Amino acid sequence: MKVLSLLASILLFLPLALTAPADWPCFRGNSQLSGVAPALSSHNLKLQWTYEAGGEIKSTAAIVDSSVIVGDGNGNLISLEIQTGKLQWQFTADDLIPSSPTVFQDKIYFGDELGNFYALNRQGKLQWKFTAEGKIVSSANCTEDTVFFGSYDDHLYALDLKTGKIKWTFATDAPVHCTPTLISKHVITAGCDGLVRAIEQKTGKEVWQFSGGAYFASSPANYQENIYVASLNGDYYSIEAKTGKQIWHRKALREYGGSLSSPSITKDYVIFASKKRRLFCLERKTGKEVWKFKAQDKFESSPVVAGNVVYASAMDGNIYGVELNTGEVIWKFEGGAPFFSSPAVGQGKLIIGGGDGAVYCFAPKK
Repeated sequence: MKVLSLLASILLFLPLALTAPADWPCFRGNSQLSGVAPALSSHNLKLQWTYEAGGEIKSTAAIVDSSVIVGDGNGNLISLEIQTGKLQWQFTADDLIPSSPTVFQDKIYFGDELGNFYALNRQGKLQWKFTAEGKIVSSANCTEDTVFFGSYDDHLYALDLKTGKIKWTFATDAPVHCTPTLISKHVITAGCDGLVRAIEQKTGKEVWQFSGGAYFASSPANYQENIYVASLNGDYYSIEAKTGKQIWHRKALREYGGSLSSPSITKDYVIFASKKRRLFCLERKTGKEVWKFKAQDKFESSPVVAGNVVYASAMDGNIYGVELNTGEVIWKFEGGAPFFSSPAVGQGKLIIGGGDGAVYCFAPKK
């Protein structure tokens, strides 16, 4: 019996031991924008290093292999060595970089305040550049041959991955602030015109639209053929991805306030953060509240779920680690400036840029 017990214990922990740390290659971690990462080895994190980049960092980092890639507050895209924080390379854009870099195949994609959209190789060398007619806050999302992003010139763009040539554009009625999400053969956007749209990836033709009644800055996320998104007017939605029909709607302007943040989605829960200082968890299938937490200031960044912990950064200068099932704060980092950037969790670390111009790397305490 002792041998069987020992064998069972080994088998229980073997998958964890064989699982390599995952990357975080884009805003929200994947093309579904789910905002979910594998669990860190401990929720109790320590500061491993900081890199003084300067300016207010609004770009969320990408973590790929041994590199952290992020836009600093001075118009540079920088690559840092993940273990030490040492600068590997720097690319200077034509203006500030509010968008988050997307690493896909052998290239890095991002946009700037002037409306330039860049493709770099993994060594930080420019491969091509495309210029839209409005600033680009939206981050890129990619298929095997196409890169999608939105612009403040009221358009969604689909460009050829290799050349940057336009495949198609889709005109909306207001700026496209969000990062588009990909599901099946569609690209989904939520715009400042108050509409969530499904558009064919290949042709740029609209399949359906859903009216939210107020404009969206939040990026839509998808899970099992359903879309989850929040408006700046305090409306929180679940929408059927195939048809655009509403599954549930939570009108919560007084209770939670409006949201700039994109949700994190697990099998059971949807986690939102709001401008009314609320971090809150709803049942994914019903929209019923599970718990809510109140920070000292509003949230402008998006939460990340890593295992059973929700990490969220607020304008009060704090990063919170909250237990997924209960909403109890189990870890906290007190920074010295607001956080506009969202946490990125990859390669066993948490990376975030601060309003003080620093890039912070946290690792589990041993």
